[in-house]
Amino acid sequence: MRMSTVQIFNQGMNNLLDRQADVTKTQEQLAAGKRIMDAGEDPAGTTRILNITSDLARIDSYQRNTDNLQTQLAMEEGALGAVLRDLQRVRELTVQANNATMSAADRRSAGAEISSILDSLVDRANTKDATGEFIFGGFQADAQPFARTTAGVTYNGDDGERFLQVASGMQIQSRDSGNAVFMAAVAGNGSFDYRGATGNTGNAVVTATSAADNYAPETYTLAFIQASATDPVTYTVTGDVSGQVAAGNFSEGGAITFAGGEIRLEGTPANGDSFTITSSPRQDIFTSVKDLMDAFAGAAETTANNAKVHNEASRGLINLDNAIEHILSVQSDVGSRMRRAEMQTETNDAFNLQLKETLSTLQDLDYAEAISRLNIQMLALQAAQQTFAKTQNMSLFNYL
Repeated sequence: MRMSTVQIFNQGMNNLLDRQADVTKTQEQLAAGKRIMDAGEDPAGTTRILNITSDLARIDSYQRNTDNLQTQLAMEEGALGAVLRDLQRVRELTVQANNATMSAADRRSAGAEISSILDSLVDRANTKDATGEFIFGGFQADAQPFARTTAGVTYNGDDGERFLQVASGMQIQSRDSGNAVFMAAVAGNGSFDYRGATGNTGNAVVTATSAADNYAPETYTLAFIQASATDPVTYTVTGDVSGQVAAGNFSEGGAITFAGGEIRLEGTPANGDSFTITSSPRQDIFTSVKDLMDAFAGAAETTANNAKVHNEASRGLINLDNAIEHILSVQSDVGSRMRRAEMQTETNDAFNLQLKETLSTLQDLDYAEAISRLNIQMLALQAAQQTFAKTQNMSLFNYL
C-alpha cells in the first residue's frame, strides 16, 4: 500500500498530538489528585461519586443536628438536676417542720426558705440556652414561659415539642414543653387527693390513703358528727353524684372505706370537721411547693392548727414525692434520648468513614501508578516527536 507524503505527515502529527494529550491528562490528574477529571471519562463512576458526595453532605447535616441535640439535652438534664435538688431540700424542710417539737416560729422559718426555693424553681423553669431561647417554652421559646404571682406560678408557653433529624427516618426529641415537665405531676395517691376544711377544730390527721381498681372517682365529702361529748364520733362519706356511700362510727387509725377508696386518720375529729376527697388531678410542682409554704406560714400553736399543719404537711409530702418522681421520669427520658443520640453519632461516624473510603477508591488518584504512567507517556511523546521530525524532512527530491 502506497502512502503519500501528506498521509505520512498527518499520521505523524496525529500520533504526536495523541501522545501530548496523554501526557497532559496525566499531568492534570497529578495536579488535582483525582482519577476522573471529566464526567465523560467514566459516567458510571461519576454518578456514584455524585451520590456519595450527596450522602456525605446529608450525614454532615445529621451530625450537626446530633451535636446540637446533645447540647440541648445536656442543658435540660442539668436544669432538671437542679430542680430535683430544690425539691429534695423542700422535702427535708417539710419533714423537719412537721415534727411535733417544732414551734410556729420554726415553721415560719421553714416556710420562708421554701418561698425562696420556689423562686429558684421558677428560675430553673425559665432556663435559656446559648441562643437566648427558653428551653421549656415549647414553640414560644422567645417569651418567658413561667411567672410567679401571688396566686401561684403560671405557664405562658405551649405544648410544643421540638425534634431534630439525626438520620434518615429518625428524629429525636430535643426539647420538652414546660407544661409536660412542670405542670403535669400526679396529685394524691394517683386516684384521689384530700384536703381538710379550713374550719376544722379537731386534731385528726390523715395518715394513709389507698384506692382499689374499682375506685369510683368523683368528689366526696368525709364529714364527722358528734352530737354530744358522751356520744361516739360518727362519719359519713357523700359523693356529689352518688350521694351517701359510707357511714359508721369513727375509730382512730381504723379504715374508712368508700366506693373502692380507703382513708385512715389518727387523732380525734371534732363535730363538724370534714375532709374533701377529689379525683387526683394533674398538679404543677409549684403548687405542691406553695401549699407547703402556705402551711408553715404562721398559724398559732393550737391543737387544731397543729393538726391542720400536719395534715397539709402529710398531704404535701405525698404531692412533693409525686413531683420528684415525675421530674425523675422526665430526666430519665432525657438521658435515654442522650444515649440514643450518642449511639446515632457513632453510627453516622462509621457510615461517614465507609463512604469516604468508597469515594477515595472511586475518585482519588493512585500516585505511584500515575507517575509510572507519566514516565512511559513522556518516552512515547519523545519517540513520537523524533519520528515526526524525521518524517517531516522526507522527500523524493532527496534521492534525485
